[in-house]
Amino acid sequence: MKKKIVAIMLSLCVSVTAMACGKSGSVSNNSASGNEVAVEDAITPQSVMQIGDYTIDTSDLYLYLIMYTSMNGIRNDQTPEGIKSLMTIVLNQVMMEKLQYQLSLEENCTITDEEKEKAAQSAENFVGFFGEGFLKHYGVTKEKVEEMFTQSAYSGALETMTKQNFYNDFYADIEAEYAAKKLHSVTYALFPTIVYDESGRQVKDENGATVYLGEEEKAAELARATELMQRAKAGEEMEALIEEYGIKDFSGQEHEFDGAYVDELNDIIASLSNGDISDVYESVAGYMVVRMDNTDDTDYKAYLVGYAAKQQAEQAYYNIKDVWAQGSGISMDSADMAVIDAMEVSDLLKRMYNSGLAVYGDD
Repeated sequence: MKKKIVAIMLSLCVSVTAMACGKSGSVSNNSASGNEVAVEDAITPQSVMQIGDYTIDTSDLYLYLIMYTSMNGIRNDQTPEGIKSLMTIVLNQVMMEKLQYQLSLEENCTITDEEKEKAAQSAENFVGFFGEGFLKHYGVTKEKVEEMFTQSAYSGALETMTKQNFYNDFYADIEAEYAAKKLHSVTYALFPTIVYDESGRQVKDENGATVYLGEEEKAAELARATELMQRAKAGEEMEALIEEYGIKDFSGQEHEFDGAYVDELNDIIASLSNGDISDVYESVAGYMVVRMDNTDDTDYKAYLVGYAAKQQAEQAYYNIKDVWAQGSGISMDSADMAVIDAMEVSDLLKRMYNSGLAVYGDD
């Protein structure tokens, strides 16, 4: 529960719409220790690696480590191997952020004045929450924090642009693929002839086969289905009848392309005009009555095409992120692991825990 509270507090502080959390404005005391930190006590940032025009230094890693730990908790594994694993995660996150930022500039991505103001406010909230002295001890300035939020906004603009480009391409392809296919929408009432238990699961016999109603019970369900069909054809609302007959859990709406069912049901669907009610149809699931709502539902078809395009665009975006480092053309040298190994990671984690800024995670 404590971990959840810390995460919620942090999300409120860094949220671009949140009010300032904790101390506001310029904060001189150290939230993590309660002591003022002299300038000479601050750790001088050291270069770790170069990505294009950007130099990643230890202040970047400390900043992202603070963010990561506050949101995910302190790892239980505090061995040298555990710390190295943690810093590999942090380094990869920083590398991806800086790479995406530079790609956003190459793609001429922009952010609005409002987004810039939100980034500045998020930085103000972040520094107010953690304490300017605590952050400065690790070489993290308010300008560095604002840089992180601003670059993140540019990365978000790149993500939006990339996904939209993928979406447009996929939408055009899928739309063309289904251009000649009609999609219909129906409402169906189903009187099941399969036996279900109290939890709604199908009952199976000792051999694992589905259990069906007996002949007398099936005949009773057929009579009920026939009665519903007659009342629906007489003008009563299908939805109200479904409620009255207690079959809501087995009935509903269906949106499908023509020809999607077994031949007999396809023929029934094809014979219906908008508003028509079918005769009772016996399916493997039970007795069914169908109302045709729309023989050519272009709106729902467009929704399906858009949904499929969005899903494919999301997947394509995350796939391309995996190869951005290799295919971006942005130069990237190797990280200086000796500098990372010398960072005061254990000290930072201990101070965050003692001050209540982080708790131990679940790993």
